[in-house]
Amino acid sequence: MRRFERIGDLGDLQKAIKHGEEALADTPRDDPHRATICNNLGSGFSVRFERIGDLDDLQNAIKHYEAALAATPRDDPERARRYINLGNMFSVRFERIGDLTDLQKAIENGEAAVATTSRDHPHRPSICSTLRRIFVSRFERMGDLDDLQKAINYIEEALAAIPRDHPYRVTFHNKPGIRFYTRFKGIGDLDDLQKAIMHTEEALAATPRDHPHRADRYHNLGVYFSRRFKTTGDPDDLQSATENNEVALVAAPQDHRDRAAICNNCQKFRVTGEHS
Repeated sequence: MRRFERIGDLGDLQKAIKHGEEALADTPRDDPHRATICNNLGSGFSVRFERIGDLDDLQNAIKHYEAALAATPRDDPERARRYINLGNMFSVRFERIGDLTDLQKAIENGEAAVATTSRDHPHRPSICSTLRRIFVSRFERMGDLDDLQKAINYIEEALAAIPRDHPYRVTFHNKPGIRFYTRFKGIGDLDDLQKAIMHTEEALAATPRDHPHRADRYHNLGVYFSRRFKTTGDPDDLQSATENNEVALVAAPQDHRDRAAICNNCQKFRVTGEHS
């Protein structure tokens, strides 16, 4: 696997999987190393699925991750990581097939991962972020605001655990901004809109000038200020909406997927205070 990770030759991955299967066949069920072998095989099949897209590889990844988890003692520090590996695979299979049972299993494994990690565990923020993504998937499928609330709770917990100078913090700030705005659109609570603005401003403050998503964040912030202007009538919000969208337009390359919408919003903000 290490050679594949370094060079990217699919032949190396095939050999790693073959050697893993041979090792597993030779390993007794009560061998303490069996869990690690199963987990490595699950990773190999998962990576090959990402490269090739063969559903059989995804099924094999799930099978081996389940075996790894079953062979992992309850007090093993690797147990949380194996829960989240399995949860991720169920989430991927849901995205591929659309079976809600897989989404439920993804949630169950993700919550089990959280339950087995302390609040200061170094992997807890990434586990919470994974759960946030899974609950967002179910919210988008079912429309249940409780799932959106859980997604917000998990991303806020992840954010609270990440140092202010951590390079991933900018990504974590942007996600709750989007979710708070989604919930504002659902229930109309102005506090959610305020939080969407706050998180997006913090994300922008930490976003390098050459970051590929900088234009998106300015655009989002412009939309949020525009929506608050329509709710409160504060002309300062309209000014902020216009300024943020104009900066977004400058930051967006000519081939940016949302450039037309940003241009349209700039025109509308100047005239009516509305956004597309």
